[in-house]
Amino acid sequence: MAKIKHDMTQGSVVKNLLLFSLPLFLSYFFQALYGSVDTLIVGQFCELADVTGVTQGSQITHILTQAISGLSTAGAIMIAQYTGGSHERDLEETIRTLFSLFLISSVLTTAVMLFLNMPIIRLLKIPEEAVAPTMEYLQICEAGLVFIFFYNCISAILQAMGDSHHPLIFVAIACGINAVLDLVLVVCFGMGAAGTAVATVAAQAVSVVLSINFLRKNRFLFDFHPRSFRIYRDKLSALLRLGIPYAIQRGVVYCSFLAISGLSNAYGLAAASASGVVAKINNFATMPFSAIQSAIATVAGQNMGAGKIERSRAAFRAGLACNLLFGVSLFIAAQIIPGQMLSLFSPDTEMIRVGIAFLRYYSLEYILMPFNFSIHALMSASGRTIIPAIDGLLASFVVRIPLAAYFSSSMGFPGIALGSSLAVISALIPAVIFYFSGIWKKPKIRSNSDDH
Repeated sequence: MAKIKHDMTQGSVVKNLLLFSLPLFLSYFFQALYGSVDTLIVGQFCELADVTGVTQGSQITHILTQAISGLSTAGAIMIAQYTGGSHERDLEETIRTLFSLFLISSVLTTAVMLFLNMPIIRLLKIPEEAVAPTMEYLQICEAGLVFIFFYNCISAILQAMGDSHHPLIFVAIACGINAVLDLVLVVCFGMGAAGTAVATVAAQAVSVVLSINFLRKNRFLFDFHPRSFRIYRDKLSALLRLGIPYAIQRGVVYCSFLAISGLSNAYGLAAASASGVVAKINNFATMPFSAIQSAIATVAGQNMGAGKIERSRAAFRAGLACNLLFGVSLFIAAQIIPGQMLSLFSPDTEMIRVGIAFLRYYSLEYILMPFNFSIHALMSASGRTIIPAIDGLLASFVVRIPLAAYFSSSMGFPGIALGSSLAVISALIPAVIFYFSGIWKKPKIRSNSDDH
């Protein structure tokens, strides 16, 4: 356990934040590369229908992983505070409950989605020539959801305990395996979208096996024997109380992105592909935000568990400064070289032509998102997850979809991106109110030892 647990309640806050966030940034880079390699290879060697199948199918599976990651975020909040407060019993019970919940969730999600794939495809108005590749991609990825879910669970636990290095190693290995298998299955065997899905699942499976082996060698609190899977009622209640709002927030946000895809699909195959490619670019663009967000949540969470509120505030401020630096830089890049960014994923000239204005408008988000990501991290650290849920509902369904539809009616395809970006402003309002209210200074996670 000594190699896994790292104390963030001592030493320089800024140093802890930066040293912890760098491996996280690389981890998110490999995760984004992991998903984008599929599109890159299919885009170079297959028809545009396969590109659309991969981009649209991956957006659907991404919603599933983001929704379930609400539970891993809840677990990370609890684990960070229990680690900072040295509550070993609570830590073990939370980890056991979390793994058990993820196992059950993966089985249920797979069973449900196998019946919902075609209705979702029809709802999104995916171009007819891309329906078959999208369905193949979805069915294969859903068969391997248990590996995808377990990897996310293990990474969240390790990061909450202060270990951001080993998740980086595991995802880098998975990324390499995925790239090699993509080349073999897509280029050599001509499997198209289905080949990328097989590569994705196989790489995730290897990553999970390696991470479990590492944990067992280091005498982790959970040994993955059947007897270790156990649900503790109080921990389950806390996980659901914290995790459901986050699951709703992330699920709603990404469902709204699917709705945006549906609006884009109505403009034809090139627009559908451009929208999917911009979504892949966005995965890379939000990597720094996500890395800093996780770092803030872990450093601030451990310090809140130890009762060191001012160190938590210092972590938030340092993280926000870093996120703003990244956000402005990304916005400038998207304004200057949008065509070059799009061409990395496909050489199709029509896709690039219609995607340039779309990407430029979409990149307005990069100036606004640093505030949301950073404040949401502080919410996570304090155990208050209802505000992100409100943000998600407000920005996504109440504002994003109507704005995107309104601007698309007057501006065409690029208007969808403009409406989507402007919707982020509405999410800033409850987030800023939350920060200045100061309620985050009183963490909500309880320990069993608090009752004695």
